[in-house]
Amino acid sequence: MALVQINKNIRSETDIEYLHHRIALLEKQLATFQESKSENIGVMVHSNGIHHLVFPNQIKYLTSESNYSYIYLSSGLRLFTSKTLKYWLDKFESENIIRIHRGIAVNPSFISKINKSDKTILLDDGTVLAYSRNLELKTYFI
Repeated sequence: MALVQINKNIRSETDIEYLHHRIALLEKQLATFQESKSENIGVMVHSNGIHHLVFPNQIKYLTSESNYSYIYLSSGLRLFTSKTLKYWLDKFESENIIRIHRGIAVNPSFISKINKSDKTILLDDGTVLAYSRNLELKTYFI
C-alpha cells in the first residue's frame, strides 16, 4: 500500500513539473508574440481598385507626390495610393521604416550602400534614393 502511494506522488510531481515546463514555454511564446505583434500586423492598402494586405517588412521604400504616395514592395509591386506619406508612416507604426527626406521613407533592411558625398542611399535592387542633408545617419545605422 505504501509503495502505491509513493508511485502516485512521483507521478503527480512529474505531472506538476511537466505543467510548469509547459507554462514556461507558453509564457515565452506569448512574450515573443507580443514583441513581434506590431511588426506582424498588416495594413490594407487600396491601390487602383484593389486592396492589398501589406506588412511593414515587405516595404522597401515609400515616396510621396503632394497628397499621393507610392509604396514599393520587395516583390517588385508598386502601389499608388491617395494618402500622404505621413499617413502611411503613422499607419504602419514600424521602427523599421524611417523618413530620410521630406518625400521619401525607407526600410533600412533593404539598404546596401550609403554614399555620404552625394547624399544618396543605394538599395539592394539598384534603386538610388536621396536623403536629407540634416539626416543623422548614425542614429539609424550604427
